[in-house]
Amino acid sequence: MSEGNLIGPGHSADALAGSREIVTLGVRRAGGARLLLVDPSADYRDVHYRRDFSGLELGSGRGQMLDELACLAPTLTDIAILCQSNWSYRLRLPSGVLLIGEPRGNWHGHMAEQVIAQFSPTHMVLQGEFTQMLAAGARHGLAVACVLDEWPQHYHRLGRRLEHRLSEDHVSLVANSTAAGVALLEAQGVPAHKLVTWTYRHAAPRQVCPRKAGPAGVEARLLFVGDISFETGVADLIRAMWLLEGRLTCRLDVVGTGQIAQMKQFATRLGLLRHVRFKGAVANGEIAAMMRGADAIVLPHRSVLRQSCVLTLREAFLSRTPILASDHPLLACQLVNGETGLLFQAGRPGALSEAIDRLFSDQLLYARLSRNAMDGLSCHDRSVAWGDMLGAWIQRDWPSC
Repeated sequence: MSEGNLIGPGHSADALAGSREIVTLGVRRAGGARLLLVDPSADYRDVHYRRDFSGLELGSGRGQMLDELACLAPTLTDIAILCQSNWSYRLRLPSGVLLIGEPRGNWHGHMAEQVIAQFSPTHMVLQGEFTQMLAAGARHGLAVACVLDEWPQHYHRLGRRLEHRLSEDHVSLVANSTAAGVALLEAQGVPAHKLVTWTYRHAAPRQVCPRKAGPAGVEARLLFVGDISFETGVADLIRAMWLLEGRLTCRLDVVGTGQIAQMKQFATRLGLLRHVRFKGAVANGEIAAMMRGADAIVLPHRSVLRQSCVLTLREAFLSRTPILASDHPLLACQLVNGETGLLFQAGRPGALSEAIDRLFSDQLLYARLSRNAMDGLSCHDRSVAWGDMLGAWIQRDWPSC
């Protein structure tokens, strides 16, 4: 894995000349803590360039992570992010954070060893579970934090292997995005003193939206924001609309990327394509207006549910548009059924159709969900910000940094 000045596909030399960063590895001061973040869920170079050239950010919270790490950078010797990309690269950002991109095919045990050997971290943050990286951290004597994006039961396929790794002494921080998730990890045997509930840092609300007394028109305008797949319940939502035909006319806007072609085909088979609009990727700054303009925001997730969905839930609270959500544990633990949201059984289109029908036929329920949205927001914002959590963890393990 070579180091040096690299310009990748899709970014010409002329384009980079107008960018603010210097593409170089550079050298940071000696001594102190060196932090390596491992996150294959996004290419941080693309996140950076998108914001640098267009000022836009699309979901997932990875741009916020770059901002948090930029704040931490002056207190540490060096920070690097190992992420998944289409090609190998090294890129030093203006903040001082080093991006290390490696293709999917390179993600194996030897690659982890090579990155650790080259970067020489003292601390490693795993954004997700990676048993190979946990083992590599143990071999190199690193302080390791495991920050789980998903509901802990999604990692049951690893059995006691992950539970054993998280209980080892070198793993000194284990974080999940909900208090219920943290409680489940403790029940599975992870020591309580390691556990923290985390979230992204949230700016103060732009404005307090007024309450909604009821839907704006005769049609039910539904909105879904997130990854588009069968696992996230988009097909369940489309089928629920089909079940409501003759009782309630629904219009659905679907925001996000993923299995769009499959969902269009599914909507076409049910004769609903004219009622479903697939908007594709939408900049974060436009989501708030779309949520405010909808009559209901639907989170129909079956199984796959990441921290980015928690961000969607927060924006939904701010919009004061009523929320319909599956009883997925990560959602159910943050909503009071009938008060701050309306829950239905995950994976059951019939249950979802009944929830939609109930919401739009009961004006008092609709108004109550809108009125209580800020109560849901206050409960949602009790977690520790991601950057503050890592800063406190590093200071505890490395007081001189």
